[in-house]
Amino acid sequence: MWKKIVSLSALALFSLSLCAQEALNFCYNEAGSYPWQAPDRPGLSSRIALLVGVQLGQPVTLTALPWQRCVNELQKGHFHGVLGASYKAERLVFGQYPLDDKGRLDHRKRMFSEAYVLVRPKGSQVSWDGKAVQPPGATIAANHQFSVVDLLRALGTKVDDGTRGTELTLRKVLLKRADAAVVQLNGAKFEFEKHPEFADTLEIQPLPVDEKDYYLVLGHALGPALSKRIWDAVERVRESKSYAAQQKAFFSGQ
Repeated sequence: MWKKIVSLSALALFSLSLCAQEALNFCYNEAGSYPWQAPDRPGLSSRIALLVGVQLGQPVTLTALPWQRCVNELQKGHFHGVLGASYKAERLVFGQYPLDDKGRLDHRKRMFSEAYVLVRPKGSQVSWDGKAVQPPGATIAANHQFSVVDLLRALGTKVDDGTRGTELTLRKVLLKRADAAVVQLNGAKFEFEKHPEFADTLEIQPLPVDEKDYYLVLGHALGPALSKRIWDAVERVRESKSYAAQQKAFFSGQ
């Protein structure tokens, strides 16, 4: 397994000399979902962050922690930012998102987008009808502190979010501890490939429950000028040949 604190030199992804500046210290969820974070090698969001460092000519250090601790440490000023965070208004107290000229979230500056889908036992009648989970009394498993939990609860859905990670969430359905699960689509596909018992027993409903953009949330201490440079670099990296090469490497197992 790769170390949970990494840098450009440790990963040996790039043969560039960076400026002797203070490193940008970012945190990410150690239980994050594939392919954005992976247990055995840098996930795609980590690779975006490292390429941002290359764009800026500034070192980047990444630390894996439980999600809430990442958020808490950002709030205390111990990190410059957190990778892969969806929008929550309460985070504006201690963090900032990229905004366009009209003060709206700037979709162009996202790290990635992801869909949430309902996964149910084959033959189950539990479903997402585009507005709510049916039947209304169904218990839905979801990853702890994922943003989709707030949506489901706002719709009156009974949610069990006591697990961290897609595999454990799906196992709740497999063990009949929940009627279905709502998880990220890419993570579900990965677990189906990795664990044949999921593919044999469960099915993914095609209609997304939700679709979200995920951002690099930055602390206010960085200031607006540097923050803009970082988010502009995220946009350039996401569309770059370098990132395309990193995607190819990741899906090849590197």
